[in-house]
Order: sequence, then C-alpha cells, then structure tokens
Amino acid sequence: MQIVIDTNIIVSALLNPNGSAYIFMDSVFGGLYDVIISPSILNEYKEVLSRKKFGFSEDEISFIINWFKTNALLIEVEEQNYASEIIDKKDVPFYAAAKCTHSKLITGNIKHYPVEEFRTMLWELI
Repeated sequence: MQIVIDTNIIVSALLNPNGSAYIFMDSVFGGLYDVIISPSILNEYKEVLSRKKFGFSEDEISFIINWFKTNALLIEVEEQNYASEIIDKKDVPFYAAAKCTHSKLITGNIKHYPVEEFRTMLWELI
C-alpha cells in the first residue's frame, strides 16, 4: 500500500512509544508500506520535529529524516493545483502528494482534509 504520512503521526509516535502511532511507524520503518514524500513534506518533517517544545533529540530527528530520504519515494507535485481544496494551507503538500499518487493519507486530523477515499485514520490500519 502506498501512503503519505502526516507529520502529526510522526510526532505522536515520538511522544508516546506505547501508542498506536508508534506501532504504526514501527511497521513503516519495517518496510510494510511504500511511503511517498515530496520536498515540501520532508521540509515540514524537519521543521516540526526540530521545534524545541517537543524536545526530540538530534539523533531521533536525523534517524527519521534519513530514513525518509533513503526509503521513501520522492515525488514532485504542483501543490498549488490542490490548494483550493484544503482549508489549512500547511496541509496542502500532504493532500497533493496523496491525491496525485492515489496513496492513502495517514493522519490523526481528519478535520483538516476533505472527505475522500484516500484519507485514512491511523486506527484503521492498526
């Protein structure tokens, strides 16, 4: 299954190593899914994970970013073509990547994305 992972899933996994997001990310790192990223998504991951309020270590951040660089399929997408479909403009890269590749968008925030067949809540996969 091809997936695009919203940043909130990665943050949740790092904050709670006993939670469903952690279990899901463990399966991602284990190669269960084909992960799609774009340059904008990778930049979002870096920016959010580096926020001091989370207190993630450089080793944790480096592992995650390097894993995505090495293992995910990097695509180029014209994000502005999808901007009118999304209320929160920070979510456009994730929505655009999922929609144009017909991938599942894995998120914990369904209110940010229009109801579409590709949007998937984390609990649906665990």
